[in-house]
Amino acid sequence: MIIGIDIREIRPTMAGKGRLTDELVRALLTIDSNNTYYLFGFNKPALAYSSRVRFIQLQGKYGLWLLDLRKKIKKYKVDVFLSPTSYLVVLFSPVPTVMIVSDLAVFIEKHAHPTLKVKVIEKTTFKLAARKARSITAVSEYTKYTITKYFGISPSKITVTPLAVMTKKTLVTGQKIVAKRYKLPARFILFVGTLEPRKNIENVIEAYAHLPSALRSVVPLVLVGQRGWNTQGIDEKIKKYHLENTIREIGFVSDGDLPAFYECATVFCYPSWFEGFGLPVLEAMSYGLPTITSNVTSLPEVAGDGALCVDPAKPRAIGDALNRLLTDAKLRDTLRTKGKARVKQFSWEVTARQTLSVLELVVLKASKDIQTEM
Repeated sequence: MIIGIDIREIRPTMAGKGRLTDELVRALLTIDSNNTYYLFGFNKPALAYSSRVRFIQLQGKYGLWLLDLRKKIKKYKVDVFLSPTSYLVVLFSPVPTVMIVSDLAVFIEKHAHPTLKVKVIEKTTFKLAARKARSITAVSEYTKYTITKYFGISPSKITVTPLAVMTKKTLVTGQKIVAKRYKLPARFILFVGTLEPRKNIENVIEAYAHLPSALRSVVPLVLVGQRGWNTQGIDEKIKKYHLENTIREIGFVSDGDLPAFYECATVFCYPSWFEGFGLPVLEAMSYGLPTITSNVTSLPEVAGDGALCVDPAKPRAIGDALNRLLTDAKLRDTLRTKGKARVKQFSWEVTARQTLSVLELVVLKASKDIQTEM
């Protein structure tokens, strides 16, 4: 069969959905030697190609590319389409389509997005897309639960296909050189992610402020990631607690340099308000980094017993967990071992096989429906 995939989000600088798509496509091409793949996008990605893989370039601005997509899906006789990033694609697709749902925070989490307009548009399109899609894959049991609870979609229509650790990037210049370049201290607390309200940075800062001053003086808090929306609260918290000298905001760090941060850090702190999966937690544990995360949404499901899970609404609880990890070497060693074991339970190969099974079943059912109509 011919499988079409929307790969528009695969590009040199990718966010979460782009990384998901990139890893999943690579895994599908690795495990599947029977089907043909047509990859639809704006720019040709650096993926391995063969006679079974073809890139189809989309044309059109301001949403007109959706009409081009529809036309080309018909032209190239695609049997089933996989939509990892867009609900609109599902609505425009003329063939049976499988929709991947990775995050519904914009609908139910007050910290997730600044505009009501986007929330209304996405909620409307999601509901229509979820009903039209022949099948849905969700990245976690929590995401599946959210789809059924808030949109009334039958659980039988949803298959859970968890994510896995992203392909490790090679440190081109070496860990020590990267550490020197960014002037990383011997010990530090690490956060990695977009600096925005949803990530709960303000409570992380407040938790850090309540650590003993002697501990803060030797263990700074390092924030890695670009600033998102509504970040003035971060500056206000830093100023309030006089933490200008012990909190370092690094900004964007390349994929080539980022591993050094995970390898050099003492503790990873990620008590996010809401995550559809929580990949940064899995990433940190894969490096053997003792991790603190939230006890809400999908995060306990991902972390298992490999991390300390705390109430994200309680800075004191976050601070207590930080204090424990920073002062208890035995606990850190325990979490390193458990974290690495937990990571092994997630695999892109397994996710790809589950996704392929869903695609094949959708085509089979569509074929039977056609025969019944005849």
